Amino acid sequence: MAIANTLMLAVYAQPWRITTALAGWWGAILESIGFSPISWSYYQIEGMKPTLSQWVAGYFGTWLVAGMVLGSFLSSTLAGQWRWRSMANRTMALLALIGGGLMGLGARLASGCNVGALASGIPSFSLHCYLFLLAVTAGAAVGAYLLRRWFA
Repeated sequence: MAIANTLMLAVYAQPWRITTALAGWWGAILESIGFSPISWSYYQIEGMKPTLSQWVAGYFGTWLVAGMVLGSFLSSTLAGQWRWRSMANRTMALLALIGGGLMGLGARLASGCNVGALASGIPSFSLHCYLFLLAVTAGAAVGAYLLRRWFA
């Protein structure tokens, strides 16, 4: 991922922005059912035009995210490691949905996710990315501890 991000910085002068592609996809879905998200300030700030569906199709990040998902699926399938697994219980499933939603919301509010912060910032020696790495590591450790203590 770091190599792909470095190539994107060199070729497109932009870092890999996964959540931007996902926000574009959701906007295109809303557009297809009659809403006009292209007029919303978020989409105008991101420069997603002339229509979201055209922007999504032409945005390089769309194809990188799709390739990442497809490549992950293919590699795990070919290695014989892919299988459908149910959650341990409904509480864990609900916590996973809530946590994923909060992470997505936080990534959009921060205008980026951990891929952007870590894969773009660390190679460029950005101080805030090293602080982010420490905070993410501490947060993951606390979260894992709380999950084991309360839900194991």
